[in-house]
Amino acid sequence: MRYDQVVRGVSVIAMAVLGTGCFFKPDAPGAASGDGGPDAPYPTSFGLFQQKSPVPVAGGPGSEGGPELSPNQLELYFMSERAVNMVMARRLWVAHRSDPSQDWSNPSWLGAGEDQADPAIMPEGLTLYFFDGSYLIRRLDRPALDAPWDDYQLPISVPGAGPFDIGGNQLRMIAGTSSPVDPASYLLEYTRASTTASWFQAPSRVAVPHSELGEVTPTLSTDGLELWWEHHAGDGSSSIYYSRRDTVTEPFPSGGKLTIPGVTFSSGDPEISADGTDLYFTELQGGDYKIFVTRREAL
Repeated sequence: MRYDQVVRGVSVIAMAVLGTGCFFKPDAPGAASGDGGPDAPYPTSFGLFQQKSPVPVAGGPGSEGGPELSPNQLELYFMSERAVNMVMARRLWVAHRSDPSQDWSNPSWLGAGEDQADPAIMPEGLTLYFFDGSYLIRRLDRPALDAPWDDYQLPISVPGAGPFDIGGNQLRMIAGTSSPVDPASYLLEYTRASTTASWFQAPSRVAVPHSELGEVTPTLSTDGLELWWEHHAGDGSSSIYYSRRDTVTEPFPSGGKLTIPGVTFSSGDPEISADGTDLYFTELQGGDYKIFVTRREAL
């Protein structure tokens, strides 16, 4: 969801890519040589997404959104409207666990200010990007995985970019467009020559189904071949859509709606884990959006 849209009863960005099974089943996506491929082997195919499960990080009244799983799957970042010092606002929170098979801890406030959402953590786990209410992408750093984040919110320049996700090798980024005056949004793919280079100024538009209310909150698989995003229908509801390409040099095809068992209301904010098995997302529950997860097995 866009910061400037109140189609969920709460104005949030949740951002970086839900029956009886998944509408699409990827077959042998592989990893392209030299661009888009992960450091570790990525599964060549997956089964269907299974029944959704709630992620127990809800903090009372208000919505949660923009779930972002760290590459080691031990940290879960998200936006929450829960109160701090009796004041409700959109803030970034994080929950921890000691092992991917364990439950999440009670979340703690990241302390990065207010009116912020759509966190995106980099593969090394030392840099965290997020999107704020001023339509700026900001950055936090930490010297080690067990160290606290610094409090210097360095803005980065990606012209036109809104909620986004960066691929595993940090050379490709999918972003929704961002404008304080235009409520519509579509997806753009940015590239760069190296991890220290600026993002190319002429991104290519991703040819996916487009609605008047826009395509937002994309999440990109580690190998850069799978794309999930939030699609808004004309009636104000939202759904998760999916597309897959054979190589990172090809454009994404139009794709279609993704169906996951148990999802019956408006859903969005997809976030795929680094190994491609867990898809985190939000669904409308009693007026607020809450976080859920569904799993698919690597074949």
